Amino acid sequence: MMVLAIIGRHELLCKACLGMGPARRQLDRANSYWTVSVSRVSDRIMKKKLLITISVLAFALMTPGNAAAVGEDNGGAIMADALIARPICLAATALGTAVFVVSLPFALITHGVDRSAKALVVTPAKATFTRPLGDFESLKD
Repeated sequence: MMVLAIIGRHELLCKACLGMGPARRQLDRANSYWTVSVSRVSDRIMKKKLLITISVLAFALMTPGNAAAVGEDNGGAIMADALIARPICLAATALGTAVFVVSLPFALITHGVDRSAKALVVTPAKATFTRPLGDFESLKD
């Protein structure tokens, strides 16, 4: 829109003065003003983006590490737990819940609901949701 206005003004100035000199000078001034104002706006946007990026990085680096880790922090064990063991435990919880629902009529008949619920649902759920990251000792129980 701004460029069209500058071009339109340039044509009017050329027709009015019958010479290219003053119109050309005025057009050059208008173009340089537009370029400077656009660069100032883009500089402000870049400064805001840089400030936001620095703030987010500073906040991310200030947060404490995993407070739930047991004993010494072993990064490899925590990563293995978060990427491998937890998803497997979550799948075991879901599968155990499904098997528990299917076996519930038989467990009711034999009065073994508590034992089957603990084995199929509670134990995998505790391993998934209450165990500290990197603590594989509680999985042995």
